[in-house]
Amino acid sequence: MLSVLIPIYNYDCRRLINSLSAQAENLDVEYEILAFDDGSSLFLEENREVKNLPHVVYRELGKNIGRSAIRNLLADEAHYPYLVFMDCDMQVVSDSYLKNYLDQIGNAQVMCGGHIYCRKEDLSRDRFLHWAYGMKRESKIKGNKRAFLSGNFFIEKNIFEKVRFDGKIWNYGHEDTLFGIELMKNNIAVLYVDNPLLHQGLNTNKEFLEKTKNSLKNLFLIYMNLLSEKDAQNIRLIATYEKLKKMRMTGVIRVLGSALKPIIERNLNSRYPSMFLFDFYKLAYFCSVLHSERKV
Repeated sequence: MLSVLIPIYNYDCRRLINSLSAQAENLDVEYEILAFDDGSSLFLEENREVKNLPHVVYRELGKNIGRSAIRNLLADEAHYPYLVFMDCDMQVVSDSYLKNYLDQIGNAQVMCGGHIYCRKEDLSRDRFLHWAYGMKRESKIKGNKRAFLSGNFFIEKNIFEKVRFDGKIWNYGHEDTLFGIELMKNNIAVLYVDNPLLHQGLNTNKEFLEKTKNSLKNLFLIYMNLLSEKDAQNIRLIATYEKLKKMRMTGVIRVLGSALKPIIERNLNSRYPSMFLFDFYKLAYFCSVLHSERKV
């Protein structure tokens, strides 16, 4: 009945999978947990321990195939009609996590359970930016039809087969954005339910800024190659960029972003990072990427 699907990359997933296994064993349903490692170099020995758990299939791919392809592969290998996807750096916080999704079957074909985060006091200062972004943005996604997070969601397998993750997206970033757009285009509603996982794998400020830049480069490729003009308007950053372009303001934003970069990065590395400044930082960087790529 239920396939739990976990793409793994350089993270110790034993606690997560043990928690899910214990829950699933107490449910009166057929289930499987598929945990596929996508070319990791870390925690391989540790994660192999989960092979001993009932109904767990652990596989190492040997080489990295990318965030979209690994999710498609997991769905292809799943035997049951209901799929639950989660990122490998999540932790279960409710003893009824799986049951909560099963109880909603019939109410929606796609459900997002959301993320929660630890207390700020429990973090080192060099991880405040990722925490602030998660708390102020990812935790408040409910009701935003333009947003979709792939870190914790339920989907009927027949629906997944209609949309799938775009295999052409290999690098980090915005594969879930495109997946959400495909759901919208197919008139598939997403139900946001209170069934969160704890996001534990918070990056350092430096790592998070670098990942943000990589995701914006990926968004540029998506924008240039995979999105129609109409679909692009469903992504807030691109919609803002298009408005600025019509006003001939992208160059101003790019130059201003470059001039203010040291000041903005100082704030983003502080105890109280501003999401307004982070949004501007991303917009300016996106303008810079488009300017440099179009000059080539």
